[in-house]
Amino acid sequence: MPGHQFGEIGIELGLLKPHHVETALERQSALKEIWANSRLGEVLILMEALDGLQVEQILAEQQRRRGVEEPPAPAFPYYKDYLIVKKLGEGGMGEVFLAQEDKQLRQVVLKMLRKDKAESPAIAARFQLEAQIAGMMEHPNIVACHTTALAHGARFLVMEYIDGESLQERLERRGRLPESEVLHVAAEVLRGLAYIHDRGVIHRDIKPSNILIAHGGAVKISDFGSARMAHAEFHDFNTIVGTPNYMAPEQIRCKPTIDWRADLYSLGATLYHALSGRVPFVRTSNSEVLRAHVRDTPDALAGLTPEPQADTLRIIAKLMSKDPDARYVTARQALGEVEKALQKRRVVSAPVAIPSAPRSLTRRMVNRCTVALQSLLAAKG
Repeated sequence: MPGHQFGEIGIELGLLKPHHVETALERQSALKEIWANSRLGEVLILMEALDGLQVEQILAEQQRRRGVEEPPAPAFPYYKDYLIVKKLGEGGMGEVFLAQEDKQLRQVVLKMLRKDKAESPAIAARFQLEAQIAGMMEHPNIVACHTTALAHGARFLVMEYIDGESLQERLERRGRLPESEVLHVAAEVLRGLAYIHDRGVIHRDIKPSNILIAHGGAVKISDFGSARMAHAEFHDFNTIVGTPNYMAPEQIRCKPTIDWRADLYSLGATLYHALSGRVPFVRTSNSEVLRAHVRDTPDALAGLTPEPQADTLRIIAKLMSKDPDARYVTARQALGEVEKALQKRRVVSAPVAIPSAPRSLTRRMVNRCTVALQSLLAAKG
């Protein structure tokens, strides 16, 4: 559809002024050098000359004049200063998109709250708390939250984009990971958890899909949608918060005394999955999985992965203790144990150099062997 036709209809409907269209056409040419498929409606949204509903109104009239009976394309993918590139995923509360930031020309992630969910005061408050907690975090092992925004009726967080994959995606691709790689992930996550816990925050949803691994090897914790402040009043009675395959028993019981050690349990369950290639409890329903986390002991890792270090097995078992008091006291204490195990693994895996004998020593040994052999032959003769 020609851009000027779109603009002319907008002017006729009283939604645009001629100078809006002229400026948008000029900016469209510039933007096409950076982003593909940059349409006039997108540019006008970016300029805040139109909103998404007005763009759809113009599109509908444009299609009516062309005799097209199908509904117009969905609203243009511009939100404030961000062009949506592609959808990354979705959940019960909203959707996650990869986007391009207009001002800094960097890629970011937009986590959007669905409009129907935003109407709920409780969900809106939960989203606001996530934004508040994420905005507090500044650490190399935590995904950064750049800002929050509201555009065209949609609330969203602007997050750091990690060029890589989640631990979940890596496990789906490779099945399970080598022990040294699992220990590396554990150490990086524990550094992030130590920082989070020092600031009085409990993540409550540590799992493979919330651990991101950049192509350069950096490991970052993401998604504070379930997080809470440790000192805040407990409101989650009879509400299970977290992901069944990785939840601590006290989370499942909705205990108000839950603290940072719940995150340690979830990390232990995540490491169990990464090392063995399967979740700790394989059951037919979520309710059975939750019951198993409270009552059952997972299958021994030694039978699920080749030659694991005793230290690694001990660390995961301690992290997954049913009783929080039997786990590590802090993430920093667990980190110390993981670093020792990782160092030991590196030493064991390192090739052992066998020095060659000096030439002079080799000649002396040959001469001695020759004399001994001659003496033996003489004695036999």
